[in-house]
Amino acid sequence: MINYVYNGTYQHSMSISGMLQMGVTQGRGPIPRLTGGGVSTQIPQATGRFIPFDGTANNGIAIPLLTCAAVLFSSTDPGANLGTYVYHALSGTVGGGVINIAVAALGNPPLTSILVVYTFPNPSDANYVADAQSIVDFGIPAGQVLFAPNLTASDFGSGGDTFIGI
Repeated sequence: MINYVYNGTYQHSMSISGMLQMGVTQGRGPIPRLTGGGVSTQIPQATGRFIPFDGTANNGIAIPLLTCAAVLFSSTDPGANLGTYVYHALSGTVGGGVINIAVAALGNPPLTSILVVYTFPNPSDANYVADAQSIVDFGIPAGQVLFAPNLTASDFGSGGDTFIGI
């Protein structure tokens, strides 16, 4: 997995691939911010929602993230459904059934094309690491799963404009 340390600054207009790239090259970076202006849909605990890339600022937000994690799945495959599947992982848990639903929402692209951001507001611990590792164990490459503890907000999601954040 790629470890990502939030540096305390904020940045608008960051995509999943942009955050992953920053994690690979620097190991740290800003907290992404959604651009705002659209309709926000709250995603409750143990629930996921596909947010299509439709050019709007409409978004789906996992909230509140107290002990939970926001887990975002997207694909680089040209045949995949364009969008992000946002899952509000209760206590950070991401089971194989959830990953199957996320992959199906993306149009069943190859697992090697899927990018994941796993973020939460608490410090890292063995349970969060194991939950994020379950995504890798499912078959999504470790170099495409970003692990980002210590989010300074209790929400995280994706917008129809391809951007992610709080």
